Order: sequence, then C-alpha cells, then structure tokens
Amino acid sequence: MVAAPKIGKSLLSLMLAIACARGGKAFGSIRVAARPVLLLDLESGDRRLAKRLTDFGLTSVPSTFEFHTDPDTALAVMREFMERHKGQSPLAILDTLSEVMGPKPRDLAPMLHEKRTLQPIQKLCADDPGASVLIVHHNRKDKTGDSVDSSSGTHGLTGAVDGIFVMDRPDRQKPEATLIRNSRDVEDARFGMTLKGVVWTFDGRSAGKARLAAQERQVRERVEPAGQGRPQDARTPEGARAVDAR
Repeated sequence: MVAAPKIGKSLLSLMLAIACARGGKAFGSIRVAARPVLLLDLESGDRRLAKRLTDFGLTSVPSTFEFHTDPDTALAVMREFMERHKGQSPLAILDTLSEVMGPKPRDLAPMLHEKRTLQPIQKLCADDPGASVLIVHHNRKDKTGDSVDSSSGTHGLTGAVDGIFVMDRPDRQKPEATLIRNSRDVEDARFGMTLKGVVWTFDGRSAGKARLAAQERQVRERVEPAGQGRPQDARTPEGARAVDAR
C-alpha cells in the first residue's frame, strides 16, 4: 500500500489489522474472516499506538492481534509469527518498508537492494498458501505516471508484489480519499473512502457504492478546475440548474 506521509495510512492499516483479528467487516463494508494478525507499527511507537486504540474506543484487543514496534527485530518477529501460525491464514502488516530496508550497499543497484529486502517476505507467503503480508510504503514526490509508478523506489518493488493499493488524498484538510487497486488476480478498481474522526469507511457502506463514489469524485475533480475560471456573471440559466438538481 503506497501513500503520502500524514494522510491516514497508519490509521487505515490499524483498522484493517483489528478487523481481520476480530472477523466481521473491514471499513464497514468488506467481510473478513478472523485470523492471527501481526501489526509491525515501526513509526508510531508503543504510546502512540496505544492512544490510537483508545481513540477507536477499544479497551482490549483480540487474542489474535499482536503488535511490534522495534525496527531492528521486526523481520525476525514477522518470520517467527508466520511460522507459528502456519496454516491459519496469518496476516502481517509492515508499516513501513523503509524502516527495515537499511542502507544500500555502495556496489549494489537500487533494484537489487529492494528485491533482496522483499525476497525473505515473499518466501514466508510462498511457504504458506493463505498467508498474507501487507507492506506500507511511501509514495514518490513526482506525480507523473500512473498509480503503479507512484511508489517510491524502482520497479523492483512494484514488480515483486501481487497487488498494489495506492491511497490518494489530495487535500489533508478534507476527509475524502480514493483507494486505487492494481492486482494480478482481480480487476483494477478505485474506491471512495472518508475519514470520520479516526475511522476510515468506504463511501456508501459497500464496495460497489464506494466504486461509484470514486468515479463521481474523479469526474468532479476534472470539472471543477474547468469551472473556476468562469466570470462571475456567466451564470447558468435557472431552468438548467433545476434540471441538474433533479
């Protein structure tokens, strides 16, 4: 999952972790089965993570939920967790990848450095069908290209994973965001999401309605800039406004 800093990606990851540990619905829309979950929250620390859980209204967490905040031991903890829960469809969430990559050796190409970081994680999933790892990563500052190109780093990262989610929230002061999905196994899609307090929900409370909301938002974003340059006296006739309202 690729996203810019400070737009709510860690909140989204934490919500997903709790939902999958409990079972039920994620983001108010997606049915998920309960499973062992490990959240490697490597940027927040114990105190901030505890506060976020409190903000969610949680006084306790499911026994199927574990968390870890130390970057130096994160990959070893992930490996032990996945092996301990083999055959139980475990989910590990690594937030963020940069915390475990380490410095690139001078004589190693960036793509090879990224691949070597991902290879042990890929093997954990390959050895246990049903196991999943969600890797949270920062986006590029350069906005050119499509959603796949938005990931920071080389195509060694995006080419190695099975699917990519890009969280796009153009204005941090507004609660709306779009979650863009690109996957090898299912069709590409866009979903409208809204942050209410500390809770992310799919717009319309279903995946189908969230896709429609994302399409409408995309159209609105294209139309609004075109309308901003119109003179104040260039008004739409009253009758036309009535038709639009219907």
